[in-house]
Amino acid sequence: MDFIEIALIDLNGEAAETVGELFNRYGYGGAVMESYPPDFDKVTVRTVIPSEDDYRLREIELMLTLIRQALPGGLPEPRLQFVGKSDWAESWKAHFHPVRVGRRFVIKPSWREHTSAPDDILIEIDPGLAFGSGLHPTTQLCLKILEDMPLTGQSLFDVGTGSGILALAALKLGAAKVRAVDIDDIAVRVTEENFERNGYSPDAAADVETRVEISVGSAG
Repeated sequence: MDFIEIALIDLNGEAAETVGELFNRYGYGGAVMESYPPDFDKVTVRTVIPSEDDYRLREIELMLTLIRQALPGGLPEPRLQFVGKSDWAESWKAHFHPVRVGRRFVIKPSWREHTSAPDDILIEIDPGLAFGSGLHPTTQLCLKILEDMPLTGQSLFDVGTGSGILALAALKLGAAKVRAVDIDDIAVRVTEENFERNGYSPDAAADVETRVEISVGSAG
């Protein structure tokens, strides 16, 4: 299957958040958020849709027009290009590096090397086509909030888990149990793989089956 990649480049935080939510709703597998030094306040937001899905493309274009009219700074025109599924899944990896969030979290893509400081909490992920790379402003805010919460012994319900990054963060902060759900089966598969990467699999730890629940579903 071929895809159309839709990208908006150099957005500010408010615009990136809004476009990211739109792409998470209408895009295939959600949105990818990219920001690089030294301009971390400039964000590129990408998603893909099946190339034959004209209805979804029109919906996205209409919503972008409405967002452009509503935001004080407007929006740049989207950049569209045809890509293969494998091209989309691999192309952004070249620009995805370890990211420090808050005081201790380091979000490391599985294909990058990183030397951690003694107090770092390392989360290794491969977002794949799932939402939740650690670059999304909301994800970073949630990680910072989790870092300040007394999670030891607590249970956490991660609805719309994406890549599983927040549920993983909770476990690494001492949560006794997490339940991670998503309506997207791609996201659930990616979450399961990311939990294994971080040592939370039945083969790696005997108590995983009682501490971790990952499933397709919703808050209901």
